[in-house]
Amino acid sequence: MVSISTTTAVDLGPREADAHGSGARWFPRSCRPCGYKHFCEAFEKHRKNCKQCATSLPWCVTGQRLFGAAVRIRRQGL
Repeated sequence: MVSISTTTAVDLGPREADAHGSGARWFPRSCRPCGYKHFCEAFEKHRKNCKQCATSLPWCVTGQRLFGAAVRIRRQGL
């Protein structure tokens, strides 16, 4: 298990959420190995279900963002 701290956490960017009828912003973090794993899994799942990403380039905006996030996390760990 990887320990997460302020020095090892990867910022996944701000997110908007509905908090009991009002908007809220939260700032998720992840350890590098888990973040990379989950972004790669999400990208592969997305590609299987997205007609544009499954058949051609350029990928749709969601596909581009998922792939880009995985690449950024991977590069930061090198």
